[in-house]
Amino acid sequence: MNARKRPAPEDSLLPVRQAKVPRTTTLRPGSSNEKASPSQYMGLGARWAEQFQTIWVLVQDTACALFGGSSDAPTEPHAQSPPSPSAPPIRSRLTGNSPPPPSSDRPPLQRPRSTKQPSLRSAPSQSSISQSGSRTRVQKTGLPSPPTTNSTVSSSEFSGSLTGYPEVDVALDRAAKGKARAVGVQMPKEREHIYARQHQKAARKQWDSEIDGMLSELFELKKYQGFSSSLNDLRSLVEYQAKLESLARVESSLLPSRSFSDLRERSKLEAQKSGEQQAKEQFLKRALQKARATLASPRPAEPLTKGFDALRAAQQAKDKAIETRIRPPYPTQLPPDDDAEVDKLLRKRGMVWKCAREQVSETDLSRLRPAQWLNDEIINFYGAMILARSEANKENPKSLKVHYFSSFFWSKLKTTGYEKGRLAKWTKAFDLFQKDVVLFPVNHNNAHWTAAAINFKKKRIESYDSMGMDRSSVYKLLREYLNAEHKNKKHKEFDFSGWTDHVLEDTPQQENGFDCGVFTCQFLETLSRGEEGFPFTQQHMPYLRRRMVWEICNGRLREDT
Repeated sequence: MNARKRPAPEDSLLPVRQAKVPRTTTLRPGSSNEKASPSQYMGLGARWAEQFQTIWVLVQDTACALFGGSSDAPTEPHAQSPPSPSAPPIRSRLTGNSPPPPSSDRPPLQRPRSTKQPSLRSAPSQSSISQSGSRTRVQKTGLPSPPTTNSTVSSSEFSGSLTGYPEVDVALDRAAKGKARAVGVQMPKEREHIYARQHQKAARKQWDSEIDGMLSELFELKKYQGFSSSLNDLRSLVEYQAKLESLARVESSLLPSRSFSDLRERSKLEAQKSGEQQAKEQFLKRALQKARATLASPRPAEPLTKGFDALRAAQQAKDKAIETRIRPPYPTQLPPDDDAEVDKLLRKRGMVWKCAREQVSETDLSRLRPAQWLNDEIINFYGAMILARSEANKENPKSLKVHYFSSFFWSKLKTTGYEKGRLAKWTKAFDLFQKDVVLFPVNHNNAHWTAAAINFKKKRIESYDSMGMDRSSVYKLLREYLNAEHKNKKHKEFDFSGWTDHVLEDTPQQENGFDCGVFTCQFLETLSRGEEGFPFTQQHMPYLRRRMVWEICNGRLREDT
């Protein structure tokens, strides 16, 4: 108390004023206005909580009366604090009856949070069913009745109290389980069979043996058709092909809507996880069927004249000699000095190589080792060297005017489109329609690299895939981009008369699941020189990987091809 205040005298005739109480308070039930202490008042929050409890009980009783079932649900919501001990229960205030006190011989059971008790499936003669208004109770002679207190307990604890009575079936049907989960009851987990894991392991082992048998047969048939890689390479090729087909199937079945991005990602993961084995098996069966049909097909008819074979062999030898004079054979290894330099470059640590705006670290460079996928840094660095060579030879009338778009351009074009992706600014510094060839590295579902090009000189849109899959979507998207770019820069529609979708039948194909990036880089480099065909095959991939290491570290492309 403040020392400067004068205390009230003990023999004062005036009444002592009580402590101040906020206007937003009210008396607790059972208190009088004349002699009420501050502890007997309820705040505004408690008053709102009391009203909410009243409404909650009325809603529960009304629902139980309309739809049937027990109304002995807890009267308070989950996120509510327990009522004060001085206040009577809300149901007793509504009905006027106070709950019976718990017996002293056993502790009170806790109630489940569900609005319905699990039904006990037993014979009608063994149970007595009593109905009172909207409440239905099932009482079993000698069995524990459902808990009726205001506490909470899980259904597993309640059903566990019936384990001592084998004549009662405590298993719930599917409908009861679904309703219990809907109202928040934690149902007991179903235990798997004791031999489930052994069965899965045996099934997996049997499936692997069947796959190995089909792979061995396919490998023997492929060798007759010119397959030059090993069995492990064929295995990686089959797994890679099955994965690409699964991703392509999921992508084609779902619309590219941004509002369902999470659904698409979840569907991709589920399809990739659950359909991987099935896709691999189906691909193996199709490949075996195709190889068997090719091997069993009739041989070509014998020529009518015996000298036809000799004439044809002579003509082929003459063509090969002319080709050798015009173009030297494709190399298979680097010169000894350059090959030794590549070994030193791969052992260096902490190095960074730059070309224009692109750069490659020693971690990125290690992806050019055997059996490694290439990333965006390697692809874009190689494209930057192609663009630099074209800029250096722009005074030469025989060289092509080439432009290279980075791999991120295709991602924006596919996901956001021309307008939302603001792709018009990518060609702000030059006129795209004055170029001879425009090159695009294409990343499909972040799992496969292919090459695409817009060839203004030959009026065609090109796509080259080392897996030989259908890429009609690439042609469609490039046509849409070309039309949108022409309307943005020239303010009119692009004239596609005379344009074709070019497909090269003898495109080199990979024989494993990790060389698609190297094939893509070599496709782009060959197209930048104006070549019609590709002289490299799968056998040249080890050489091309080491050659790309030398070119990236020296910042220029080799001219010995």
